[in-house]
Amino acid sequence: MSFPLKGWKYVVIEHPDFPGLAVPVLLPSSGLEHKVVAKIGRPVSAGFCEVNDMGVKAWGESLSLGLSCRGEADTTLLRRSFRAC
Repeated sequence: MSFPLKGWKYVVIEHPDFPGLAVPVLLPSSGLEHKVVAKIGRPVSAGFCEVNDMGVKAWGESLSLGLSCRGEADTTLLRRSFRAC
């Protein structure tokens, strides 16, 4: 990856057509609340992330959803999603 993505929000949702399949959704860090994504699937976790040439890091929580980052589980899921791009 040759570009940094700093200060993004993310929500991991359960795919509405495939229960048990977790899908991360990225949002700009300003202007939208995490809860906007809750309309497209059941939220599982949420927080903030940074993506750069060094890797991916997820942290924090969503106050609007009352959900936290799942630490390494979310970091790994986001990392795998970016590798698929």
